[in-house]
Amino acid sequence: MKASVFAEPKSAVEMTMKSHRIFALLLVLCAASLLPAQDTAAITGTVRDNSGAVVPNADVKVTNPAGGLDRATTTNADGD
Repeated sequence: MKASVFAEPKSAVEMTMKSHRIFALLLVLCAASLLPAQDTAAITGTVRDNSGAVVPNADVKVTNPAGGLDRATTTNADGD
């Protein structure tokens, strides 16, 4: 007869070990819900002046006050 995962433990030690394994499995499965969400995003576009011409080397700053994040970059020669 093959041993089963759900077989009756033969001793108190085996029962304790089995309960520890179940607890560890539940802990690992629940750990993912405790981790904070990681947000990622991308912003794309072209910086243009009032006449519609691209603005190369423009400084661009994006701010997220709710998350307390600031990001800055400079456009390339095409205004991207």
